[in-house]
Amino acid sequence: MGEETEVTPTIDELAADSIDLAEILSSDGASSTGDVQMFPFPFCIRYNGRPQESRIIHAPDLNGAVITVNQLVSIANREASRKGFPALFSSTSGSCPDE
Repeated sequence: MGEETEVTPTIDELAADSIDLAEILSSDGASSTGDVQMFPFPFCIRYNGRPQESRIIHAPDLNGAVITVNQLVSIANREASRKGFPALFSSTSGSCPDE
């Protein structure tokens, strides 16, 4: 007997077909140069309330990181809907718990 698996989209899978999502993932500040110091802020990306993956967002402050992760979640939900999945992405601060 086979085990039933639930199909859920991942951020990386959605980014493969979304210029907007790929852009926000590549421009999270990790490679920024200049006078602004960037700090790493961990977030747990969830789908349907379940931890899916941890992401590090680089930003000058927590507010900037929150804005970026909210944009990421918003675009991921839009792209998930476009591909026929429910828009159930969300995020919480900190890394995802180990399972």
